[in-house]
Amino acid sequence: MIKVTVKFYSIFCVAAGFCREDEIEMESGGDLKILVDLMVLKYGENFRWKLLDGSGNLPITAWILVNGERVDASCFDTEKISAGNC
Repeated sequence: MIKVTVKFYSIFCVAAGFCREDEIEMESGGDLKILVDLMVLKYGENFRWKLLDGSGNLPITAWILVNGERVDASCFDTEKISAGNC
């Protein structure tokens, strides 16, 4: 298990109950889709609808950064998270 630091901005902060930063525990090597599913369990379905489009894909308006690099929307379900990522 690893702890991933997640920072929320703008509408995502509001959707997460005005949380600015949180730590989410997950298995090392899991992907961003798993991380989002864990956040939805914690913050509710409203969070999913703010972050993803109706097809469950990451829209171009939502930015996810891993180690300061923006994740391409087409890699959303393949981008792995491991210890040391932020």
